[in-house]
Parts: sequence; C-alpha cells; structure tokens
Amino acid sequence: MEGEEPLEGFLRNFCAKTPIKMPEAQDSNRTAMTQPNVYWTLSTPLANFVGLYSNVPAGGEIKAPQTEWLENELRTLPKSVPLIVTLHHPVYSADDHHSGSTHMKKLIEAAAEAAGRHPDMILAGHVHNYQRLTKTSNDGTQVPHLITGAGGYFNLHHMMKVDGEHMIPPVTFQDKEGDPVTLERYSADHHGFMRMEITDRLIVGRYYTVPRQHEPYTKGNQLVDYFEFDWKAKRYVPNSLPTLAPGTPLSPHLEGRKVTPSTTRRRGR
Repeated sequence: MEGEEPLEGFLRNFCAKTPIKMPEAQDSNRTAMTQPNVYWTLSTPLANFVGLYSNVPAGGEIKAPQTEWLENELRTLPKSVPLIVTLHHPVYSADDHHSGSTHMKKLIEAAAEAAGRHPDMILAGHVHNYQRLTKTSNDGTQVPHLITGAGGYFNLHHMMKVDGEHMIPPVTFQDKEGDPVTLERYSADHHGFMRMEITDRLIVGRYYTVPRQHEPYTKGNQLVDYFEFDWKAKRYVPNSLPTLAPGTPLSPHLEGRKVTPSTTRRRGR
C-alpha cells in the first residue's frame, strides 16, 4: 500500500492470520498466505526447507539477525535429509531483465562456508520464467538452482542472447563475477508450474507449461523439463527422459512415496 514500509506489506500478504483476500489481489482470487514468520524453516520427514526474506531492493537485501539465523540453520539442521533454501531473488539467472543477484550469491556462500554445509538445492522466483541452472564445484559437486517465477503474472521475461541468438541449453555462461554456471533448460514463453517429489535418495522435478490465452486448453499441460537429482551424491542422475510425454509414470524410485509435512518450526522472525 502507498506510504507503508515494504515489510508491512509483506507481513499483511504473506504472514496473515487467515487466508483472506487482500486489496492488493485486485480482481484475482488469490488469498494471503499464512506463513508463521518473515523467515522460517519447514521440517518434513524427507526434506527441510529454509525460507529467506530478501526485501525489495534490486538484487535483494538480507541483514542481521537473519544472516546469523541462516548460518545456524545450515549448521544445525540434520544431514539425514536434504536442505533446500528458498528465496525471492535468484542467485543465478540467464534472463535479460533482472539477471542473478550478486548479493544473494555472497550471502549464501558466506553462510555455507561458516556453517560447513551448503544447501542441496536453491529455489527462487522474481524472474518471470522457468530456468534450471547448475553450479558445479571443482570436486564435481552440483547444486541445482531453480527459478520458477512464471506462475501467473502476465509479463514473462525473455532470456538473454549471445551474439544476437538465444542460448541453446545445456550451455555454460558466466555470472556477473565471471563464475561459470550451466543453464540446463528453460521456458520463457509460457506460464507454468513445478512438481517436485522427494525420496530418501532423490529429488525429482517436473516442470509443466500451461496453454496461453490464445491457445486451446485442449492442448493441455506440456512437460518441458524433467530431472532426477541424487542429493546424497550431490549430482544429477543421468537419464534419457528430457521431454517426457504428459502422463508418463513416475520414476521407479518414487512409486508409493510422497512427502507429508509434519511440523513447522516457528523459527526466525
């Protein structure tokens, strides 16, 4: 709302006591979220999710005491399940509008070094398209970075071009600091959603696009990305299913398994 601090609007729309429709929703039917705190940890039987609040400046802003809290979560959360960090501003992005955030990159890397543990996966939004990127360390360890920002806002963001041409993934490019990161797959011309399933070994992702307004809905959702990530080995599982047809059965590793949230750890602020 005009004249208020960014945190006030965030609290009203994301930390509401009940999921009611707020004035900002305008003509949409979206209701406010009821997350327990501005930043938080969600514990489930098969994964722990750490949610950060990166504020509204360009590239985001995270300060104390949230920085110390993040370091403590990385250090103390059990290593028997994967640790997934979620935030608004992506660390890496190959779009031509926002690109990745050097602020978020330095924050997460500093916290990981101090804690002695790096997140197994990082999820972000902000950029209005879908991208799956991979940061590979010198020892071969891989960290998937997912941008899933094409959930509904009408203005989709284009991908950057090299020598006037769109990149054809998989392709490795350099971030703002010259570090290499690989763009595995992207979708920038349709809205869509990600479905993820987690086992005691794998994180499996499927990204679907949905028809645009001028396209017939009989076309249905289209699966445009599929991956299996072995979070214990810290690397992707090679597979030959980059473009699965809709309705393709689950990986054999996933049959009969699902994630059921157990408790929300009301930590943070």
